Order: sequence, then structure tokens, then C-alpha cells
Amino acid sequence: YSRGRHWDMDINALGQDRKRIPISITSKYLGELNGMLREEMGKVMHHAALGGAIAKKELKTDLTQLAKLGNFVFMEIFDKNEAWHTMQKLFAYAENITIEVNSEDFFIPWELLYSESLDNPLAYENFWGIKYIISRVINQNERPGDIEPTTIYVDSRPTLGLFALKDKSLPSISRKEIPFFNKMKDDGKITLRKLPGLDPTPTNKESELRKFKKFLSTPFDVAHFACHAMYDKKRSVKSFIQLSKCIRISLYDLAQQPRVAINDFPLVILNACKMGQINPMDVHFFAGDFIKYGALGVIATESAVPDNLAADFTQHLYAHLLKEKYLGESVFLTRRELLKRNNP
Repeated sequence: YSRGRHWDMDINALGQDRKRIPISITSKYLGELNGMLREEMGKVMHHAALGGAIAKKELKTDLTQLAKLGNFVFMEIFDKNEAWHTMQKLFAYAENITIEVNSEDFFIPWELLYSESLDNPLAYENFWGIKYIISRVINQNERPGDIEPTTIYVDSRPTLGLFALKDKSLPSISRKEIPFFNKMKDDGKITLRKLPGLDPTPTNKESELRKFKKFLSTPFDVAHFACHAMYDKKRSVKSFIQLSKCIRISLYDLAQQPRVAINDFPLVILNACKMGQINPMDVHFFAGDFIKYGALGVIATESAVPDNLAADFTQHLYAHLLKEKYLGESVFLTRRELLKRNNP
């Protein structure tokens, strides 16, 4: 909860009394902590993208530094006070823990926190995103999916809308991700609908934007974006996704009349660079906006993700989802499986 330039926190767990606890962090410092975590994660991703001997050599060093930073941020947020002691009790109480973070303007890459003691041998499995199921509830005025059941029911097979970018700069989308969805369609596991090619010519932007919005309004169970994205720190509404034939569609474009309307409350998967990245001082970002337009839930990347790693994530995630596993569990299992393959 916002309290001037600071925040208060409630930790609400089964069998525990809820108490309001102050967090001694300013909004400016929160932005710095976000930047530090993303910068360190960027090093991990950079070496992973290079692959080969470099990735194997640097991975342990990268993740060790990330664990130390994740522990530092955990201590900065929870401090060695009532919040810290409460969290330690809860972690000791049960192994299978789901953490739901409910906030309006306090954002941090929670998956990168590391609450174990650094006196113990560092273990990658102790990162929150590898150890716990984490979900975020973004408090905002427009959340139409809040009144819907949290289970997506399908008659026989889920209908998937694919929004993909075919470009030499992201070869794994054409080589791995699109063929993966085509095979699932051929195997009868999904009904697949693909976004038609859009003309990126600036003079045709308005008509192409209407085509995009019309396709996005098609009833889907899952809308999957495999593309490039860019977050604009200075002008967040200019942040964009780059889709078929390299057309760019910004948050500003989505809000123009007729405004985007996502029907039937699908799950939206934004598998692109920096789509989930949130400026702690901002309210315009893709994950929150897609929820505002009608998504039931959103999965988005926290940092820049190389396309080959994103494609691997897709294949593991859908293997679990199509077995009717819960979304949080599916993401959790996918992370653990990829880490076993040295894919961060």
C-alpha cells in the first residue's frame, strides 16, 4: 500500500494474524533495485545467448552474483524485523508455497529474490522463481476478468491465436516456435488461428491496426505472442510490439478508438523481450494493459530473452498446460526443467 513516498505491507497467510508493516524503501530506491536486478539478469541472458563453452563457464559465476543480489534485495524489502521473521516462519512451515503479490505500484522481479542464508552453499533452486509458485495481482481500475472463473473450459481442444514475427533477427520463431504450434495443430491438440500478414507501410497503419484489433477480438482460449518488443522508459505509451512483416503496434495504438477488446477472457502469453517489464512509477505496460482489455491472465517476460530460450520455454510450458495442470504449476515446472538443462 502506498504511504507517501514509502509503502506499507501486509503478509497474509493461513493461520497467521495479518499486521500492517512499514517498508523503509523510497520509490526512487525501488527503481534502483529493479535496475540492479535486471542488469544482473541481463548478464546471465547474454552469456546464455552466446552458448557453448562461454555459457557453461560463466553460468555459475553469473547465478552466484544474481543470488547475492537477490538476497540483498530480499533483506532490503523485508529487513530483519517483523516481516523478515514472519517470512522465515512461513518458509519453514511448508515446502509447497504459493506467493501472491498484490500491489498497485510496488513492483520487483520477485522470482529473482533469494531468501536463504548466504552462509549455506548457494543453490540455484533457492531462487524464489525456482522454489515457489509466484503470481502477481496488479491493482488497477479495469480488470474485467476478475468476475470470471479462473479455469478455462474447452469443448475438445483449446483455440490458440498466434501473433508471430518472422524475421532474421529472431530465427527461432520461424525455426522452432511456429513449427511447434503447427505440429500441435496437426496432432489435433489445438485449433490454430494465425494473425494474417500486416502491411508495415506508415500510410496504411490505421487500416492495418484495425485488422489487428479485429483479429485480437476473435474468441481464443490462449493468445500467444512470439515477437520482438521494446519498452520505452521515457514515454511508456510508445512501447511497442513488432509483429508480422515487422509492423510496430504501441500501447498508444492499442488505446486509440476503437479501443482493443479481448473477448472470452483468454490467457495471454507475451513471449517477447521485455514485455512484462514494469517501471515502478508507471501505469502503462503490456501485461497490465492486456488485463485491462479483457485477458483472464498474462504471462510476460521480465527481461530481455533470446529467442531460442523463449522458444524452449514455449515447448515446455504447453506440454504442462495441455495436461490440464494449473498455470502457476506449469510455469514453475517449466523453469525447473530449463534450469536442469543449463537454460536460465
